[in-house]
Amino acid sequence: YAALSYCWGGPQPYMATQAVAEKPIDFSGLGRTIQDAIVGTENLGLQYLWVDAICIAQHDDTEKAIEIGKMADIYQGSYITISAARAASYQEGFLSPYDTDQEVRITLKVKCPDGKVSSIILQEHREQPPKGNDFGPVMDRAWCLQEHVLAPRVLIYTSSALHFCCRTHIRSDSMNVVGGGSNFQPNALAALRKGGKTTMEAWQSIVAEFAKRSITVESDRLPAISAVAQ
Repeated sequence: YAALSYCWGGPQPYMATQAVAEKPIDFSGLGRTIQDAIVGTENLGLQYLWVDAICIAQHDDTEKAIEIGKMADIYQGSYITISAARAASYQEGFLSPYDTDQEVRITLKVKCPDGKVSSIILQEHREQPPKGNDFGPVMDRAWCLQEHVLAPRVLIYTSSALHFCCRTHIRSDSMNVVGGGSNFQPNALAALRKGGKTTMEAWQSIVAEFAKRSITVESDRLPAISAVAQ
């Protein structure tokens, strides 16, 4: 299964509540970000998608507490986590065309080994990284930190590129290749997995990053990092 990491940006039109739990899900009634995640999951050939707003009963505080306690298992157990990094809310989606200031952009048709016709996009390589935070709004959200740290693989949809991040490398369709972790996955945890830091040093570094991030409900601070602690 895939798991979705995204910014809610406010109450969603469809959440798992007692009133809707027994009804079929209407795709058109879902937020654009969740719609895009469903499309992405299908295109990856996966059958299941885990979305917190739909998979956790939002009206049941007891269930919410139990499910939050399972976050480590949910994200570590996912085949891949889809990060809607460019979307500030459930309404925005993340599969729209890139925002880019690169001057040269050429699309070429290619024939794949299976006989299907696809395309390759060639664009001018930008020597300097884009100004600001290319990883988008999710880097400011406390809940998203543990979702990305724990996932074995993350597809990160930013406004200018698609990044694939695993526990050792990050690859990008903008041709940037970085070895040994990434600026998206906290270096402390990556180093801990390699034996480069003590557990306390790694934990202190992660907490420092976590403390910078915003959270809608302040009482969620401890639950939002509990999976990393686990």
